Amino acid sequence: MGRDAKGRNNRLKNGCVECPYHHLTFDAQGTCVKGAGHAPVPKAKVFTWETEVVEGLVFVYHHKDKLPSTWKVSEFFRPEGTWSRPYMSYQGVHPIHPQDAAENSVDTLHFRTLHQFDQVDQVTEAVADRQHFYQTLHIGKMGILPKFMRNVPIYSVVKEAAVGIGFPMAHNRFHPIGLQVNHLVFLTPIDETSTNFWFYFQVSFSEVKVPRFLRKQKERLDRHLNKHVKRAVDKAVYRAAYTVLSPMFVFINSQDLDIWSTKSYCEKPIVLGDDGNIHLFRKWCKQFY
Repeated sequence: MGRDAKGRNNRLKNGCVECPYHHLTFDAQGTCVKGAGHAPVPKAKVFTWETEVVEGLVFVYHHKDKLPSTWKVSEFFRPEGTWSRPYMSYQGVHPIHPQDAAENSVDTLHFRTLHQFDQVDQVTEAVADRQHFYQTLHIGKMGILPKFMRNVPIYSVVKEAAVGIGFPMAHNRFHPIGLQVNHLVFLTPIDETSTNFWFYFQVSFSEVKVPRFLRKQKERLDRHLNKHVKRAVDKAVYRAAYTVLSPMFVFINSQDLDIWSTKSYCEKPIVLGDDGNIHLFRKWCKQFY
């Protein structure tokens, strides 16, 4: 309703939505408040879906019987500490079912074969809890390090989770520096064969370990900067991190998208020894259909 023929979202006016077809205008409660041209306002009302804004992102709760939500995204997705806003790294439509894309996170073997990680260890057992699915992995790529550093425990602690099959995410904490990255994937089905993908990520430096010889300088700098300058500095640092990290995430995601766009669903797959918790994940997914 809010988009014109060219797909532009230019129909939001004074907190209301204008239909581009007849220019009927509806308020936030779905009530028609303005008719077409000079015609009287019709007694019309549209259903309004429940929404929630979290970290600047708008989530819409969709129930097949139009019932209100029994849980909130904010109860699940509200990172502790100081984080950047979510930055979008990719958006596109691909011929795949959302469940196939979400299943990617529990297929631990593909981290070795497709993405070439040489350390992939499952730290915790997968847990399927109503609308949530959790597991924790240690993932590392030691082969890219110089030989003298390969004995240093450098890896990423990845806490994978999903809210339904439309919102898988991965919380990465890079050891030993403490940099944290949330990788967010939003999957919106368009029809039976196509899904709209949005990839976002956000970064946090709140647990980054500052070298001992720089701690006093950092403390002194923090005392002399006012909150507005600190906010500007944080914004610049976050933006720089996005510029550096975005190509890496886009490359990894592109490897997955190449596979997703051509794979087909197998009802009873042969699960290899390192394939992770695919059967548990699929059993959990059945509640949503």
